[in-house]
Formats: sequence, structure tokens, C-alpha cells
Amino acid sequence: MSVGSKIRYVRNLRNLTQKELGMKVGFSPATADVRIRQYEYEKMVPKADILKRIADALDVDITALNGVDFQSEKELMHTLFDLERNFGLRLEKRGSKYMLCFDQNSEIEPYMDYALSSWYKARETMLNPFEENADGDLEYHLWTQRFPIDLVQEETSRKEQTEQLLVDRCDEIKTQGYKINKVSELILLFEKMIKSGINLEIRSDKKRSGNRIAPSLAFGGRTEPPMKSLYTPFRSALNERPLDVQRRDGAAPVGKIVACVSIRHSQFLSLHEDMDETNEKADDTAAAYAEYLCAIEYLVGMGIEIEQGTHSFEGETYTDYYFRNSMLSTMVLQSVKKMQEKILAGECEDEDYLYEVSEDIRIFNVKIESAVEA
Repeated sequence: MSVGSKIRYVRNLRNLTQKELGMKVGFSPATADVRIRQYEYEKMVPKADILKRIADALDVDITALNGVDFQSEKELMHTLFDLERNFGLRLEKRGSKYMLCFDQNSEIEPYMDYALSSWYKARETMLNPFEENADGDLEYHLWTQRFPIDLVQEETSRKEQTEQLLVDRCDEIKTQGYKINKVSELILLFEKMIKSGINLEIRSDKKRSGNRIAPSLAFGGRTEPPMKSLYTPFRSALNERPLDVQRRDGAAPVGKIVACVSIRHSQFLSLHEDMDETNEKADDTAAAYAEYLCAIEYLVGMGIEIEQGTHSFEGETYTDYYFRNSMLSTMVLQSVKKMQEKILAGECEDEDYLYEVSEDIRIFNVKIESAVEA
């Protein structure tokens, strides 16, 4: 559809006349309908600032009005070829049906999982295939034109709701002069969170990492056998060559990587009902997460770059913490991820687990100031 066709489509969804839309955009009553008519019938193309005002007046995302006008099936096919080449679109055959999906190794795949999951949920909840539901259809079509506005608002609301539950606890922690001296203290904090029942989703963010992943860690001078399952040699994701890693005094060698820790909000939204003297588990969970929020704030204040965002997937909202610091990312991806696997497997009292944690603490017994420089 062209820009003009899209303006007309959304205007009709909003049940506005051309004059009503023109006046909402800010045109004079005398010319409001003429201006909109010229855009809709492509006599004129709205400039960027005018298109933004039209999108605001229609209460949709401006991307929904950008024109992608397919004139033939051939043009559509070449667009799919472009998506394959540039965004990892894949063609698969399942039975007698051809399916389109995104390569799991492509940079866009995590976002497309999020976007397609949200789209599927909207169709399932707003459209009823067995009944004619004009209101539901209208709600769905407006959702598609507003995407991702509704999702961002919902995610922001849930994030604020989650954090609001813990405001008093965070304030109490900060009034006690909360600080982090060593990187190893973060390992113990993550351990506390996991043992309290907080589930972490940990991954390397290839796009933000500049296509590099964690290198191996050195264990010079140690007499015990190396933890082969925990620390393994990694290579450059692009050319399979060993990464050049330099060691600071007392610091673990690290590569240029970004770790992402995602935390599901629904783990906390019921805490205000459960936090009482009879539910120590909920209280421990709240205390651990409140301390984590204080730790993030402290690290950012120390100059460590931690990017925060939210996303939804299969009806759940997550807060994402991207550690744009190589030392902390190495710690998260190698130490914390393995720690969580063992705790969830019920192995947190085993000798191997206790030994590995003590080794991680030794390796990352580095001042936070050194991590800032890493």
C-alpha cells in the first residue's frame, strides 16, 4: 500500500472524515479536507514532519504509514529474497506446506521472536474465527497500526509496577550505604537471587557484542584440575581465530562481549500479597531482587555501562539488562549461567559446585574500579 492508501485505511478505521483528520493535524478548516484528499489520492506526498503529525492525529506508529507498494507478485517475491539476504529469512517445507521463519543465528531473530509472538497473541485474543466480531476486528486492526506502541506501554507499566513493589526495600538498602567493592560480590548476589527462586535467562548478545563471544579464562599456577565443562576455549565468531586477551594485575582476561540477563516480571507481581512473616520464600525473593536493582544503580553510577530494556514473549514481560562491560559479561556468561544450571538441578551442595563457586570468586576477586577500566 502507498502512503496515501495507508492514511485513508487508518482514517476509516478511526471513523474520521478527511476534514476532521485535517483539523486534528492542524490544517485550517478551509483547507483541511483538501490537504488530506491530496495525500490520500497521491497528488502530494506529505513531508516527514507532516507525516509525523498525521500519525499522531491517527494515534498510530509512524512506521505504519510508510509506503511499501507492491504492484505484482514478482515484487513481493523479490522483497522476500531481500529479507533472506539481509535479515536471515528462511524457507522451509513441512509436509505439503511451505513455511517462512528466521534463522536462529541471525541478529534479528530475538526481536522477530518477540514481535511474532506478540502478533500471534493479538490475533488469538482479538479475533474470533467462529463469530463475526466487528469490535474485535477493529481492535486488532488498530493494534497492527499502533505496533509497537501498545506493547511498549504495557511493558513499561509492568516494569514500573514490579519496581514499585520494591521501592521501600531499595530505599532501605541504599540508606545503609550500599556499595560493591569486588566483581566477585556480584557472583554471590546472583547466587542469592537464583536460590531465592528468581529465574534468569542469560545469553550473549551477538549484535551488541560486535560478533565476539567470551574467551577462555586462564588458571595459571593452580594445582587442581581445570573445570573443562565450565571454562572452554572460545573463538571469534567471525573468523575462528583466538581472541587477543590481555590480563591486568589480578583481573581475569576478557573479550569484547555483551551479556544479557532477562528477568520475567510475573515472578514479582504477586509479591505484595505474599510478603509477610509466614512466607519467607517470597520475602527472600523480594530482598534479593531489591538488592539487584540497587547493584545495577550502583554499577551505573560507577561508570559501568548497563543498558536496560523490556520485551514481551508468549504473554510474559521481561526486563533485559545488557552488560556492556567485558569483565562482567564474562562473569555472567560463564560463572553465573553455569551456577544457575547446577542450582536448578539440585546440585548446589555438591563438592564440585562449591569448588567451582570458590574458584569463580578467586578469579573475579577484582576491584570494581578495575572492571570499569576493562
